[in-house]
Parts: sequence; C-alpha cells; structure tokens
Amino acid sequence: MAEAKAKMPDTKPYRVSIGGAMYASPRIAQNIDGSETLSYPTVLGVRGETVMLTDREAQRLTDLEAVKPADEPLSYDEMNDKQLDAAVKEAGVTVTSSGADADKPLRGDKIQALRTFDQGRGVAPS
Repeated sequence: MAEAKAKMPDTKPYRVSIGGAMYASPRIAQNIDGSETLSYPTVLGVRGETVMLTDREAQRLTDLEAVKPADEPLSYDEMNDKQLDAAVKEAGVTVTSSGADADKPLRGDKIQALRTFDQGRGVAPS
C-alpha cells in the first residue's frame, strides 16, 4: 500500500551571481512500492541562472554572496559587455583604459568607473 504523497517545500526564485553555486534542490522521488518521498540532490547553478531555493538554502547562499533575489537588478559584475557599455553611456562616464590599448578599456575599467561614479553620487555599490 502506497503512502501519502510527499509535499514539496516552498521555494523562491534566486539568481546565481557568481561562477557557480551548489545547492540542495528538493525533488519528489518515487519509491519502488509506488510511495513518494522528498529528496534533496545537490545541484550546480551557473552564473546568471535562476534557481528555486528553499529558505534555508537561500539564506546560506545569500550569506556567501552567491545568489540574489531573481528580481533584483544586475550588479556591474553580472552585466555582459553590452550592458556595461550601455550603463557607461547612460551615466555619461569617461572610462580610462588600464590596458595597452588606450581606446579599448578593459571590462574591469568600466566596472571601476561606474562604481566610482556611483560613490560620487552616494549610491550603494553594485
């Protein structure tokens, strides 16, 4: 005789903000007798991916600065080159290159210029 159906825990969407984050992802597994059980396999979430996390995993990974709520704006580190260029243009920031080619600022130069601009405006770092 099969047992009652397993119940999934509540989860919320988060965005992986670093290269990758390992987390326990709840899944319903079926036993050989047809009953269901809740399991927590370890899963790898990659940068930019939206993952569904339990409160416990969300707290752990937020404390490690590995995830952010999915609806939170992208930080400069999370932006791709096109998005960084748009942010630089919108802010009207002049970016000085630290590389060999003065006309082609490096990604880090753009991020640093935007952060410095934000600090001058009194905006929290992103």
